[in-house]
Amino acid sequence: MMGLTNVTFLYADFCAMPEEWNGRFDYLMIYDCMHDLPHPAQAMAGLKRVLKEDGLVTMMDINTSSDMPTQVQTPMTAVMYNISMHHCMSVSLANGGVGLGACWGVELAQSMLQD
Repeated sequence: MMGLTNVTFLYADFCAMPEEWNGRFDYLMIYDCMHDLPHPAQAMAGLKRVLKEDGLVTMMDINTSSDMPTQVQTPMTAVMYNISMHHCMSVSLANGGVGLGACWGVELAQSMLQD
């Protein structure tokens, strides 16, 4: 890809990655999807399992607060909750998930990442 020989793009289920991938990845990037996943805590554990000990993860997600009184002060909150209920949470819940949704918040994300 673009002349790079040390970069590979892979598609996989975060919760069911092959055992032979354990500790093999230097860098993982997750973009705007963790809040949609049925089992984000399991997904994070799976990512940690395949990451090298000195590896790096970049997780980009929607900048919201887990604290609703704080979040409702943001003008786009009503739109965010609407989109979340009609897409994000529906995707997760339809697959037996926890239904975090787009407004799961930075605080919860950071807490889950530390576990």
